[in-house]
Amino acid sequence: AVLTTLYAGGLFTSDARVLKECASIALPMFLSLLLIIPSRTLQGLVVAQSDLLFYAGITAVDAALFGLAVSFMNAKLGAGYLGMWWVHVALYALNVTQFALRVAFTKPKAKLA
Repeated sequence: AVLTTLYAGGLFTSDARVLKECASIALPMFLSLLLIIPSRTLQGLVVAQSDLLFYAGITAVDAALFGLAVSFMNAKLGAGYLGMWWVHVALYALNVTQFALRVAFTKPKAKLA
C-alpha cells in the first residue's frame, strides 16, 4: 500500500497534484500499518482476558478522540488529508499504549479445576 502511494499512483492518474498528495502520505501510512499489528494483537489479548467493558469503553473514547483530532487538524491547522493520516498514527500509538498497559497490569483469573 505504501509503495503504491510512492510509485504506482501514475497508473491511476497523471495529475501531478494528486501524485504529490499520495506521496506525502507514505510515511504516516507506513507507520499506521506498522502500529495496527500490535494494536489488534493487544486488543485480542484484552478480549481473551474477558475485559470487554474496558475494550468497549476505550474503543468509544478513542473513536471520539479520533473525530475531534481530525476535525481540529482540518479546521484549525488546515492539515487536510495528510493531517488525517498523522492522526491515525497518533491514535494507533495511543491505542497500543492503552492496551499494552491494560494487558500488563491485569491479573490473570484463577483457573477452573
